[in-house]
Amino acid sequence: MFGAATFAQPAIGRAYLDGVEEVERINADVYGSTLDAVAGTGILLFLLGGILLGVGVMRSHRTLRGPGLLYHAAFVGFLAGGVFSTAIQAGVRS
Repeated sequence: MFGAATFAQPAIGRAYLDGVEEVERINADVYGSTLDAVAGTGILLFLLGGILLGVGVMRSHRTLRGPGLLYHAAFVGFLAGGVFSTAIQAGVRS
């Protein structure tokens, strides 16, 4: 998604400023359901990977149970921080 924003948005903006008539269709093609599906799949795989990594650390050795739990807490905090910081940024800009 960040790649689309980095490379596609400037081109779409230039096309709009140049008066390209189909710019709305181009924008819809770039930011359509395919991007949503790929981003959703990526987010789910990221979550699954984080959970499995924490479980793997916890099960690898009994002395690593604490660090595995700490990883889970840090992972949840990282995700929650990303969600809340985005909501706060959106609220501040309003």
